[in-house]
Amino acid sequence: MSSGIEQARRHASKLALVFVLIAFVLAIVVFFTPFWYKVSYNSVLGSVTFSAGLIQTRTCDGDCSSQSFPDDEEGDYRSARLTAIICMSLAFFFTVLYFLATGLQISGKRVGPLDQGKLAIANLVLVILITVLYCATLILFPIIYGGDSTSFEGYLQDFSSGYSWSYYFLIPIIILTGVAAVILGLDASSKLKNSGYSPMS
Repeated sequence: MSSGIEQARRHASKLALVFVLIAFVLAIVVFFTPFWYKVSYNSVLGSVTFSAGLIQTRTCDGDCSSQSFPDDEEGDYRSARLTAIICMSLAFFFTVLYFLATGLQISGKRVGPLDQGKLAIANLVLVILITVLYCATLILFPIIYGGDSTSFEGYLQDFSSGYSWSYYFLIPIIILTGVAAVILGLDASSKLKNSGYSPMS
């Protein structure tokens, strides 16, 4: 019976690990792609599209080229992207810690005072932190930036601007880590009930 419970716990840990791993890979792609915000319009030379991410920008006007942000960059977009970089970098750091802690939990090993019960709680806390940081990125980025403030709609044909797919990819990332947090929460709750373990002990 106890071996069956332990096997179920390991399966729960592995399932949560898969969700967090997929979210981590997607988040890395989102972090480095220049498609958080996009501006497009038609000029006498043709269609022009300008996209900006957290690390670099991309301009397409026949040919496409990418470039880094200038050192003297100013404005709300700079503040928004630096906030997003900080939040996502912290999420990456906590994700690496989660991978290490999950590896210990799945292997059944104990490190110092960290037994299986404490590892289960640590993993839950880490995934909740990761989810909160991704949520903070999703919420704070548009609040700080606020969108394109230069109104060219009356001067440029087919002018449009808005958040692009890299930004909206944060939503499935949050869903994945949120589901992992629920799985780990149920696993930790079951572990506490079956073992009589208390976080204060």
